[in-house]
Amino acid sequence: MGIEDLPSVLEQWKKLISEESRFVCEYRYQHPDGTVCHVLASAVLIKDSTGKMTGILRTEQNMTEYKLKESIIIEQNAIIASASRMSMLGEMAGGIAHEINNPLAIISGTIHVLRKMITKGQANVQVLEGMFDDVDLTIKRMTKIINGLRNISRDSDGEKFTPTSIEDCLNDVLGVCSEKFNSHGIELRVSVPVDIRNETIDVMRIQFSQVLLNLLINAFDVVNMLEEKWIKICIHLTDSTATFKIIDCGRGIPVEIQEKIFQPFFTTKEIGKGTGLGLSLSRTIIEKHAGTFKLDKDCENTSLVICIPRKQNIEKKGLQE
Repeated sequence: MGIEDLPSVLEQWKKLISEESRFVCEYRYQHPDGTVCHVLASAVLIKDSTGKMTGILRTEQNMTEYKLKESIIIEQNAIIASASRMSMLGEMAGGIAHEINNPLAIISGTIHVLRKMITKGQANVQVLEGMFDDVDLTIKRMTKIINGLRNISRDSDGEKFTPTSIEDCLNDVLGVCSEKFNSHGIELRVSVPVDIRNETIDVMRIQFSQVLLNLLINAFDVVNMLEEKWIKICIHLTDSTATFKIIDCGRGIPVEIQEKIFQPFFTTKEIGKGTGLGLSLSRTIIEKHAGTFKLDKDCENTSLVICIPRKQNIEKKGLQE
């Protein structure tokens, strides 16, 4: 038996004997050739008519093949999730270039004007200060874009829950995609009361930001083909919950596919444009947050709603993991 498993197995045997509780334990054997066998064992006490223990009935089930398949499934799911995240970021590549190129063009243009003014002797302190302020604001805008992209594209394996402000949740996604929306004439409405922007919620920040970004990208793909173009983000907090709504001007999801949109590999996008995993993986991430992710069927527009606890039972989650 593997030395790592021995303490838990001995504890189970102790409880079986002293407390007469049912023995159920999973552990590993290591054979002399180094191969490992996974076993699921159970045991109960055998008693005679007087209640005296006369023996123990024990069974073992070889779980090695099951464990191997389970590890393969977990690995494949991780690959699929990573591929979906890369696909999402790939879809944004053009938008990212636009997000960065616009501020760079502003800085380049400002430098060009400054040089002409200096050459012609037209520069004065007041004008220069105004232009430097513009450059400074543009650099801050670029920093916001880069930080958002860095936060969203990082490896999220092993990510822990951390208190994150509503403002940071918004900045991670808006810094990355707002310019793309603007350039396509899409109005992005953010309905978040000023007094809650500094309030915090416990989230796995990278994964939660990826969910919000995925919903915004999905909304973009729909809205971009419509005459009226707007997307709205609504956030509401109570003492115990945080609710995020992503609403777009689309006329909702057809009834016949409402139950399918969260299924893996289901997509209404043309071949080659979507993986069909975005909403499915998003729901999985929200469920990790002990939350719900659903379609608001009563809204006249397309509205997806996320509701999560503001505080996570991190200690309990750590024990479960």
